[in-house]
Amino acid sequence: MKELLYIVLILGLTRSVLGSRIRVGVDGGYSDIVIRISPDVEEKHCRKLISNLQSVLRLSSTSLNSALQGRVYFQTFVLVVPRSWSSAGCGFTENTLTPGMPHRKADVYIDSDHPVHGSAPFVEHSSGCGSQGDMIYMPHEFLTKMDNISGSAQEIVQQWLEYRYGLFPDSTYPGDS
Repeated sequence: MKELLYIVLILGLTRSVLGSRIRVGVDGGYSDIVIRISPDVEEKHCRKLISNLQSVLRLSSTSLNSALQGRVYFQTFVLVVPRSWSSAGCGFTENTLTPGMPHRKADVYIDSDHPVHGSAPFVEHSSGCGSQGDMIYMPHEFLTKMDNISGSAQEIVQQWLEYRYGLFPDSTYPGDS
């Protein structure tokens, strides 16, 4: 597995409905995974959120690679931050959008806690088992209040498998049938 994992930061423009442009290289590296942060996430969380996101994605990549016997790993992400965030205040370097750079449809959407799932990430689906999900919803508190990076990395891998391959978890929420 390649050790290179980088995140491209671009300023958010608008939410759009264009499809995901995830690519898988011949070496199994997933590229151009779009992570969009909601404009509702306050800038005061940006440094910790971005730092923790980078750390947990590196570990998630290693875990995913191990779980799938070295066949795949996370290679690159495009992180779309709210336009209101400053690069100086958040500690990132702003990149300019280039033609063909994916950024419109999020594969992972970071926002506030969810009324049902709380601060736990989950996959939104409009199709059934075996079909790719619509997106991974990740509450910012999952990242900003993370106290167990290994557990968080495993959770991201589980959500990725559900999102990308439609592998639903064995357990459900109370009241689900």
